[in-house]
Amino acid sequence: MGSEYILETRNIVKRFGSVTALNNVNFKVKRGEIHVLCGENGAGKSTLMNIISGVYPHGTYEGEFFYDGEECKFLSVGDSELKGIAIIHQHLALFPLLSVAENIFMCNEFAKRGVVNWEVTRQKAQELIDAIGINVSPNTLIKDIGVGKKQLVEICKANKLNEIGKVCDSITVLRDGSTIETLKKGEDDISLGHIVKAMVGREITNLYPKREHRVGELLFEIRDWTVYHPLHIDIEVLHGVSMNVRRGEVLGIAGLMGAGRTELAMSVFGRSYGQNISGELYMGGKKLNIRNTGDAIRAGLAYVSEDRHEYGLVKGMSVKDNITLASLKQFIAGGKLDSDKEVVVAQDYKKKLNIKCRDVDQKVDELSGGNQQKVIFSRWVMAGADVVILDEPTRGIDVGSKYEIYQIINELAAQGKAVIFISSDMPEIIGMSDRVYVLNEGRVIAEIGQKELSQVSIMSAIMEGAKKEA
Repeated sequence: MGSEYILETRNIVKRFGSVTALNNVNFKVKRGEIHVLCGENGAGKSTLMNIISGVYPHGTYEGEFFYDGEECKFLSVGDSELKGIAIIHQHLALFPLLSVAENIFMCNEFAKRGVVNWEVTRQKAQELIDAIGINVSPNTLIKDIGVGKKQLVEICKANKLNEIGKVCDSITVLRDGSTIETLKKGEDDISLGHIVKAMVGREITNLYPKREHRVGELLFEIRDWTVYHPLHIDIEVLHGVSMNVRRGEVLGIAGLMGAGRTELAMSVFGRSYGQNISGELYMGGKKLNIRNTGDAIRAGLAYVSEDRHEYGLVKGMSVKDNITLASLKQFIAGGKLDSDKEVVVAQDYKKKLNIKCRDVDQKVDELSGGNQQKVIFSRWVMAGADVVILDEPTRGIDVGSKYEIYQIINELAAQGKAVIFISSDMPEIIGMSDRVYVLNEGRVIAEIGQKELSQVSIMSAIMEGAKKEA
């Protein structure tokens, strides 16, 4: 292997029983370049990274790979880390009951004679936190921060700060476990359309499906909603937030990380975030008295969390059980659960939402991210919710599955449901929303109609809000 490549895989084959996950994958990364590996869920990206990082040890796959000119035969993640390979997982590898600082320096502690120097640990962690730009204390427990901040903590762990903010130099596309092509910036077509076609094997001419905008009567209102931090009673997280959503409307909520979008969604959905909450909620003009998530569900609210693994899925349970979880009363007759009826209904949702699984008895853990998200959607559609709150519903799923999720959202709106759509992806917010509220530092700072909706209008509102806060 030439010295220009720091990493190279040759004819990698990985099988899980009778399923071939990787089929003769070749992947080369030059020194000093940022190389994007992309593909749909199930394309084999994570499997390849797990081989390179030692999760799947040498001997469990065919082919070979080289790092810095030497063939690697890693038997563990520790072997890859000693070589200088760090991986930031899509599904975060953090310890929820340890602090941010403890997670950043896990297995790389500042210690002498077995005694950790916590002062230095916190100081070094703070330096990394400041460099990344996370608004969090190094002493905060991981379980008390959101998914976005957890991802940034993972970046701190990787300690590759010089790579942040740069754009890719090369792109390799995987599809169905095989290498499709490698594209070079400045030489090849790296347009979104070309990459999407390579990923999915077909063209997706419109990233956001068309929808007839039939916005109806006012359905759900939030009035003067104020919420304090769940651990620090003196910190006000949301400040008198008021907004409304109509039947058939997709209402976007935009804002930078830390704006309070997830805190708003969770506190509204059965007060599952925060304390000392004040304000009022109305459904169809009637005031709601919601004390917990059960009350929220009975009132017609549904919440799809940004962290589907922590708050959405019940791991170890089947697709069927996850779908029917919020509607079990529908399947109880004579004091017994009608499992056969559950199967029939779950199969119907599998077909309607195009959930790709062997059968509805398959463990939900084994599905791709996009299909797991469809399972969660199925649950709330079955529960008959009138207001569906979606918090980063397409985070971590491939472009093909995103399109299918968008179609489901449009179908919910067509049925007269009200959809509250939270996303950090600004083109997604613009492409899907009828109207957008912009949050900044826990306050509504703008309401933007569809005709005025653009990245410029959203960012201008955020900048103006930041000036006022300063």
